[in-house]
Amino acid sequence: MLQIVLGVVIGVIATLGIVWLVRKYRGQIRVILSRYLYWILGLCFPLLTGLLIGVLISNKREELGSWADWASAIGTVGAFIWGFIAITKQTSIQRALNVEDKRPRFSFEQTDNIQKDEIVLRSNMKENTTSDGIRKRLRNNEGLLFRITNISENPVYSIKIIFKYNSEKEDTYELHGLPKEKAIVLIPTKFIKNWQTVFVRFRSSANEVGYMYCKVGGSASYYFVKDKNNEISTYGDDKIVWPNDEIVQIFKDHFKNPSKVAFKASELIKKSR
Repeated sequence: MLQIVLGVVIGVIATLGIVWLVRKYRGQIRVILSRYLYWILGLCFPLLTGLLIGVLISNKREELGSWADWASAIGTVGAFIWGFIAITKQTSIQRALNVEDKRPRFSFEQTDNIQKDEIVLRSNMKENTTSDGIRKRLRNNEGLLFRITNISENPVYSIKIIFKYNSEKEDTYELHGLPKEKAIVLIPTKFIKNWQTVFVRFRSSANEVGYMYCKVGGSASYYFVKDKNNEISTYGDDKIVWPNDEIVQIFKDHFKNPSKVAFKASELIKKSR
């Protein structure tokens, strides 16, 4: 009986030791695991199996060890497995927090000007979407432009936009790279009298794909495509969607022939200088 208790105590001590080691060096352990995970799995489990068999089999007559040997060996192996699971779980949680922290947020508004250094996305290559053409159309009161601002502290790797306005018009745009707290101004085919919806697909700096959808007069809704990391979640009204969900398919169906024509405003563009 004393041997069994001793074996259990040794197993508990080993478990606590591994827990302490994981907490103290989890940063370094996380890096090593991310690089060499499959090698670790491939080597450690056969070694542990061999160690267990070696402990349990006596050198004399190859008899199985005592209950204390069993308890100690199982406790050690269990402690290792538990520690490995804890490290993997902590790594997934940390990655999830990083992904969630890198999510952008957007504001949008109709506007009659383009500020210096703002990115201008043109709907086509025609003369009326150049700086002078825009200024002339504003003077003629043809309508308004549309500004989308990345109001977060996070850059966006890529952004695709479907913009519906003037009842029947729909323009699509694409841009690679939107810095934090920077704006893009959409130059529609026809200037805006009234807009209906803005639908944005973006890829964050953490490589997460998300969607933002808003109808005029409503609040923006954010959707994030589910990743293999199950620890990634959302807050508030944000939602996790699957890659084949309806919101994703709707965007794919409508996002066709996007304009990639863009320039950076070198000066303020408005009705008059």
